[in-house]
Amino acid sequence: MASRRDVLAILSAGGLGSTTFCRAFAASWEEGTPVTRQAVEQALWIANAPRSQQQVDHLTEKITQLLEGENKLRIWPLEETTPMAAVFSPHFFADPPKIDRQKQKETIRCGIESSEQIPDWEDESAVASASLAQLGKGLRGGRWSSQQLTRRCLDRLAKYDPLLRCVVTSTERLAMEQAARADEELQRGIDRGPLHGIPWGAKDILSVPGYPTTWGAASYRQTVRSETATVVERMEEAGAVLVAKLSTGTLAWGDQWHEALTRNPWNLEEGSSGSSAGSAAAVAAGLVPVALGSETLGSIVSPAMRCATTGLRPTFGRVSRYGAMTLGWTLDKIGPFARHVEDCAVVLAAIAGADGRDPTVVDRPFASPVHLPVQGMKIGVDGGKLSESELSAIEILERAGAERVPLEFPPCEVLEELLVALDSESASMHDSLYRSVEEDKLLGKWGPTFHGAQWIKAVHYIRSLRARVPVIQQTEKAMREVDVLIGLSSLVRTNLTGHPSLVVAFGGGEQAQHPQPKTVVLSARFFAEDRLIAAGMQLQQAAPPTPNLPSLAP
Repeated sequence: MASRRDVLAILSAGGLGSTTFCRAFAASWEEGTPVTRQAVEQALWIANAPRSQQQVDHLTEKITQLLEGENKLRIWPLEETTPMAAVFSPHFFADPPKIDRQKQKETIRCGIESSEQIPDWEDESAVASASLAQLGKGLRGGRWSSQQLTRRCLDRLAKYDPLLRCVVTSTERLAMEQAARADEELQRGIDRGPLHGIPWGAKDILSVPGYPTTWGAASYRQTVRSETATVVERMEEAGAVLVAKLSTGTLAWGDQWHEALTRNPWNLEEGSSGSSAGSAAAVAAGLVPVALGSETLGSIVSPAMRCATTGLRPTFGRVSRYGAMTLGWTLDKIGPFARHVEDCAVVLAAIAGADGRDPTVVDRPFASPVHLPVQGMKIGVDGGKLSESELSAIEILERAGAERVPLEFPPCEVLEELLVALDSESASMHDSLYRSVEEDKLLGKWGPTFHGAQWIKAVHYIRSLRARVPVIQQTEKAMREVDVLIGLSSLVRTNLTGHPSLVVAFGGGEQAQHPQPKTVVLSARFFAEDRLIAAGMQLQQAAPPTPNLPSLAP
C-alpha cells in the first residue's frame, strides 16, 4: 500500500490542492486505510481551503483513484530487461552521415596478421602487457594455448585481487571450458577472429547465467539472473574467454561495493574510481587483456583516467545494453577497456550493432581505423586552460600533421539541470530495492538521489528530455567542424547527448611517489569512433605508456 510519503508526492504532483492541504491530508490519513470524505474535509479545514460538497466528493474520488493507480502500477510485474517504450535516439536529431559502402565491407583483423614481436612466455610482465595482436600471434603460432593463457590470467587475478579487490566472482569453470573449445577449434582450422581464445573480464552488471550478477549491491549478492547479456553473447561468439565478473560500485556509482573498495593499481592508497572500477583496475594491472564496462555519467572515462589505462565509451545506440543493469535508459552505454587503443577497436567491432532486444541500438558501419591518417585531422580545443597531458597530446598530433582549431559549444545554462533524467530513470528502475531496504547504506551513494527523485514531476522529466534535443543538435553541429575534440570539459554534455569519448593512456607522468602514464580524453561526432581510435593510436605509438605496468606486491 501507499505510504504517507507517497500520498504527499502524488497529491503535490497531481496539483490537488495547496501544499498545506497536501501535508495536512498526508499527516491525518492512516496508512493502509481507504480515503474517506471526512479525512479530505478535515485537511481542507486545516488548509483553510473551503470546498463545496460536490468538490469534496470529487476530490475524495480523485485521491482514491490516484492512490489505487499508483499501487497497481507499482506491483505490476516488470522484467528487469524491459526497456522504455519511448526510445531515446539522439543520432536522429543530427544530420545523416555520408556512408562509404566500401568501408562497410572491411573487417577488423588485428591480432591475426601482425608484425609485432611475440613476447617471451617466461616473461610474465611482457605477456600481461601484450596487445591482442601479440597474444593472437603467439596463440596461432603455437607459443601458447588459450588454456595456458587463461590459466595465467586466472592465477594473476587470484594473486592480485586481495590487493585490488576487483573480482566479484571468478568464472574459472566456464573459462576453462571456453578456452578448451577455442584451442580445439583452432586445431580444426576454425578461427573466429582476433578475440579467439583471448581472456576477458565483465563488469558485474552484465548477466551471465550460472553466476551471480550483483550490481555491486549487497542485497543482490547471491542473485543469479537468467538472461545472457548481448555483449557477453557476442564476446563468446567471437571466441573470447570470460575469466571473471569484475567489480562495480553499488548500483553503478563509485568504487565501493558490498564491503570492498576497488583500488587503483598505480596507487593502492586510493580507489580506482567508478563505477567500472574492477574493469579499469584489472586491465591496468595486466590481469586481463580487455574488459567491458559501462558509462552513464563518467563510469568509463573516470576510472580509465584514474587507473591510467584506455577506455572507450561508444556512441549511444552503438552497443546493446540488453542483459545489463539499467541505470538510465537514455544515458547508459557499454564499452571496452584495454591497454592498447587498437584493442578497443577489436572489441567494439565484436559487440556493436542491433540485436532486436535493445530498441535504441542501430546498425551503423564501423570500419578499421588502423590506416586512417592523422595527417590533416582537425583537433578541436574547447577554450579554457589546458592540462599538461592535453598540451602533450596536441603537440604529438600536430607533429603527425593534425591541425589545432578552436571549438566552442553554444552556452547551455541548464546543462546540469538536464541530469534530472538520471535521477528520474535510476529511481524508477531501482524503486523496488529503494522501498524494500531500511538503511540507506544498502543503496550505496544513491540514497539521497532516490529520496529526492520521489518529488520529480512527470512534466519536469519530459520537459528535460525535450530540452536535450537542441543541445544534441548544437553539439553535433560543433563536433562536425572537427575530427576529434580534446579535453574533459564536455563530460556532462557528451553523456547527455550520447557522443563517443576515448580515454588514452600515453607517455609518462611526473608523479614522483606514484609514477603512472598520462591520460587524455578525446571526443567526436556520432559514430566517429574510428577517428578517436586513429588519434589515440598515434598518441601511443609516439609516446608509449610509461611505466608499462604498475608495481604490485602480493
